[in-house]
Parts: sequence; structure tokens; C-alpha cells
Amino acid sequence: MDYRFYNIKFGLKGSESKEQLLIATTRPELLNGCVSLFVHPEDERYQRIIGKEAIVPLYDYAIPILAESTVAMDKGTGIVMCATFGDSTDVDWVHSHDLPYRRVIEQNGLISDDDPIIGGMHISKARKHIVQVLDEAGYISEEKEIEHFVAVHERCGTHVEIMPSKQWYIDILTDKERFIEVTDDEDLPVNPLESAPKKSCSCGSNDFLPESAVLDTWATSSVTPLINSHWGEKDGSDITSELMPMTMRTPALIEAHSADAIRYWAANALNEYEIGTARHHIDAFFWNDFCDNYLELVKERVYQPEKHGHAEKKSGQTALYRVLLGVLELYAPYIPHITEYLYQTYFVNFESEPSLHLRTWPSNRQVDEVLHKFGEEIKISIAEARRYKSEHSLSMKSPMPLLELRCTEKTEALYDLTLNDLKACTHAEVMAKVIS
Repeated sequence: MDYRFYNIKFGLKGSESKEQLLIATTRPELLNGCVSLFVHPEDERYQRIIGKEAIVPLYDYAIPILAESTVAMDKGTGIVMCATFGDSTDVDWVHSHDLPYRRVIEQNGLISDDDPIIGGMHISKARKHIVQVLDEAGYISEEKEIEHFVAVHERCGTHVEIMPSKQWYIDILTDKERFIEVTDDEDLPVNPLESAPKKSCSCGSNDFLPESAVLDTWATSSVTPLINSHWGEKDGSDITSELMPMTMRTPALIEAHSADAIRYWAANALNEYEIGTARHHIDAFFWNDFCDNYLELVKERVYQPEKHGHAEKKSGQTALYRVLLGVLELYAPYIPHITEYLYQTYFVNFESEPSLHLRTWPSNRQVDEVLHKFGEEIKISIAEARRYKSEHSLSMKSPMPLLELRCTEKTEALYDLTLNDLKACTHAEVMAKVIS
């Protein structure tokens, strides 16, 4: 979707020079829901402000400035606004940093009446109005149009907003026997809107308030065909023929998108058991560390052995092979069929195991902390180069006059082994190591 990126000026609390911080956001209407600013802990531009407080423009309240390793230093200004809630990342940060919730958008899709500037407005109108107010007050330094991916409703295409609500979670299995004991088949099914409990509450009261919320669970989803057929009763209430085909039921989804696709996305619902969280880490490694960074680093070495040497080409090919095989192993529990297909297409020719799913993880694997630190420093150097070119409206292939490589005494020597890769990736004319 087409969105606009706004660079908004936040104040730095306690700054004698009235220093301002630029925050890039697509959701200025959520300013009154801002609960923190985040910067990457290794971003040297902002390390001095970590732990301080910022002042939210127009609303004039203080919020903490915190360190968060998932902040992308090369995106926007490198300072990220966390509001409740702009997207799922905000939800994660609010939980992990124990931040408060500030209600901005109500259930009816309007801005809360508590907002003194845009209260009661529809979201799109509120965004336009607050941009105008911010601009008139001198808080907007820049705005530009971008293509932005947002979650939308599958049918109407409306932007999905995130807000907390109370939900029922019923544990049947733990007390299964107790439920069976108290159940009288003649009383089923029970509609709480029509029938009151036969027994008094433990407090002695017989006044009950029925729950009006819709109970939507996987348990009821699994018996949808039975519900639609009215449990096979011969009373003419079977509506199955009116609803077929049920294109959103699991078998139909598998037929349309494959079992692996359903497994992959279902992992999102399993964060509580760390399955979904693990998949997010794997995704981040594959797309960010490997695709965005390592592939760019090693590309010229692999494709131009006449420039870098055949030994260097073989080294790069070996690393690519081992990493890609490892990625298949990581994704195997989520997408077993696709990963097995890729393994059989290529890797089985070089490995002893006839199937990817027969491979085992090496035991007692030790992490080289110096190499890990070096890898993080390389990512920072690449991010700095990309940020420089983005700020100067340069192509990523354009040369840059100087790239400072910030390293430690332990990692300094490792840079000598990868300078050619860094030059090929960043097109820096001069590289200077800065030891900290």
C-alpha cells in the first residue's frame, strides 16, 4: 500500500540546547499512544541518549529511550517510535520491555475521545489532521511517499488495527473427568442467553449474567461440519449443501496452498510454546543475515574468481553450501515436504543420509564468540554504508568515499581477511578501521 513516511521532531528531556530527535513513522495519528523510543544498542549515533527521556510533540509527556537489538539502524532515522499499537512489533516490544498501554483507537474504529487533538475522528481523517497540526507547529522535517506492507482484512481490504481485549481460554483436558461427572446429556446443548445454571453460585447467589461474547475456538472449528448438519438430526435443519465447498477448512486450504504453507503460517499461533518464536528467529537469520548481508558480501568472490582467486571462490561456495543445508534443517519441522524436495534435488548427492529428516544436529557445538562479534560488526558496517547512500539518494552500487569499520582489538585481524568482500559489497573507495 502507498504510505507516507514522516520525520517528526521529538524533544530530548533535560537537554539545555533543546536538542531534537528525528523519528520516522507512517502512523503519526498514534503519537498519543507512544510509550517509548527505541535505538539499536550498537548504533553509535544514539548510544549517549539510551536511558534518557524524550518528549512527545503536541502531547508534551515524557517517554523512555531504550535499547533494542531488533531495531534496523539503516531504516528511517534509526530511532523507532513504539506506540500501542502500530504493528505486531510494537506488541512484542511492549511485552518484552514491560511498557504501559495507551488507548488510541477504539473498537468502533475511531480515535479515542481522550485524545485532545484528533479525538472522535476516523483514522484516515485523524492522520491528515494531525499531520497538518504537526506541520504548522514545525514538528515535521521531511515527508516522503513509500510502499509499505500492512495487514489488511482478507475480504474488504481494511487496515487491521491491534487492540487488547479479553478472550476466553478454556482448558478442557486438565479437568476432563470433572466435566464428564457434572454433565447431564439431557441438558445439552446449553445456551447461556436462554438458560440459567440449575445450581447456585459458590457465593450463594442465583443471579447470573450470561456471557455475550462470541466464543470462537479451534474446538468448535473442528466440528463445524457437524454443527452445520445439526448433528445428523432428521429435522430439516441440515444446511451443509448451502455452505459447500468450505474453502477455508483445513483440507481445502491444504489442497490449495500445500500442507507446508499451512504448517509455516500456523507456527505464528504457537509462540506460547516457542515454536512460532523459533520460526521468527530462523526467518530473521535467513532473510536478514544470510540473504541481505552474506549473499551480498560473497557474491563477487563466487562469480569473479579471476579477481579474487579460485581458492576464495571455493571458500565462498563451501560456506554457501553449509549454510543453505543448515537452513533446510532449521525449516524442516515447519515445511518438511519442501525442504525434503530441495534436499533430494541437490544435497543428497553429497551427503550420506538418504533423507533430510534422518540427519541429526551435531552435539556440543561451541559458538566462537569472537567470530559472532565480528559478524555483528560486519552487519553494522554494511548498514552504515546503506544508510549513507540512502540519505544521499545514491544507488547501492554507487561508490562512497570512506567507510569506517568499527571493531575491537579481538576482531581487528579478521577484517584483513574480508576487506575485499566489504569493498565489493559497499563500493567504498577507502576503508579505515576504528578500534574501540
